[in-house]
Amino acid sequence: METGSIDIDRKGISDTDLANGLIYTINRFRTAQGNAFNIKSLSTSLSNLVSEAVRSVQTFRQVVATGSFDVALQPIIDVHHGDIHHYEALCRFTSSEGGDSPYQHITFAEETA
Repeated sequence: METGSIDIDRKGISDTDLANGLIYTINRFRTAQGNAFNIKSLSTSLSNLVSEAVRSVQTFRQVVATGSFDVALQPIIDVHHGDIHHYEALCRFTSSEGGDSPYQHITFAEETA
């Protein structure tokens, strides 16, 4: 039987966040590996992948805590009557380089929350 361990700097990371980060990492790894996914390939990459996910969780928490994002409400108009039907919230992270789309940040947060 093969065994292994993961050495992770857990400063400020709860057990729940760590578990969610691990699940996110394994799913991301499985998707990237496709049919080549196996326990040995996971074992050799897991520590780095989990550490990367933990850093991403910490970075996202910092962005939220410091308010390093802008939100704009865009009205969605009913084309038949011209009335505002609802608003769509648009988000940009001010810490992103070049005004990158927040898609990766938001999907990451959704998958690890």
